[in-house]
Amino acid sequence: MALLLDFAVIPSERFGVVVLTNAGDAFDMTLSIMSLLLGEAEVVERIVPNNLPSASAVEGNFVMGRSMQADRNLLSGFTNAFPAMLNTVTAVDDNTIIFNSFIFGEATYQQTAPYVFEIVSHEGHDILSLGMHTLRFEMENGYPVRIHIGMGMDFIYVSEVDAIAFALFAVFGAISIGFLIIASIVTLIIFLMNRKKEDEITPFRKYSRYFIYAASALAIHVSVMVIRYFSGFLGGSLSRVGTAPHIWINYILAIATVALFAFAMIHRRKERKTLKRKSKVFFAFAWNLWLLLLFVMFELNFFILI
Repeated sequence: MALLLDFAVIPSERFGVVVLTNAGDAFDMTLSIMSLLLGEAEVVERIVPNNLPSASAVEGNFVMGRSMQADRNLLSGFTNAFPAMLNTVTAVDDNTIIFNSFIFGEATYQQTAPYVFEIVSHEGHDILSLGMHTLRFEMENGYPVRIHIGMGMDFIYVSEVDAIAFALFAVFGAISIGFLIIASIVTLIIFLMNRKKEDEITPFRKYSRYFIYAASALAIHVSVMVIRYFSGFLGGSLSRVGTAPHIWINYILAIATVALFAFAMIHRRKERKTLKRKSKVFFAFAWNLWLLLLFVMFELNFFILI
């Protein structure tokens, strides 16, 4: 029994590695064992057969996911969401492609059989030479559906519409996070400048201030999740095990913001006539961008682990 399992199979070497672990990241362990047992994969120039299909047929965006997941909607949890639009295949000529991944790096592949590409060179993670030296494209009606790589995961094709949608979600999320953090700083400065008049501040303003602080905390926490996922900040890259506490914190902060928003709205009705226009506009922006952030979080599965 183990918490996580990773495996790699290399048919040409009649060799496989299976790692069972109760730690958070079996993937790097698998690669390390493969590197020790096999060494660096030898890259040789191959003779390209004639009459191969054009490499441009396999171009596109691909989402990283586990082979056993049959459906194409692999954005089923936070740990699957972010690699979605960050793996692209681009044809250089009729038989050569470049695989580019924000996480793994870049590699050049040459077609050696119909829709089968062998690695020629790479810059980036060892997985490119050890576990992804061969890309086998599964095609349907002349279009790529899946890339089989034999590392216990596949890359599944994502349409241009989904790629654009993901990019828009990322932009909207960044705008919301930026505004909420700035709003909390402005709110804190105003509070410090008027702390002697704290007794005169209305309940609406108090709850709105607490709401902005909580929404800003949520925005900062989302930023930490993204930064940690990509860079290994604060203790290494996120696995499913490491993501679980973050998911619970998202729930806690989201519920807190909803409660504070509700209290602010209750008192807003009582104080509608006394509110200044600037305050109305400021809080309206904060509320709407908070709702936008929650929408993006739901769409990109910041509340779902697996």
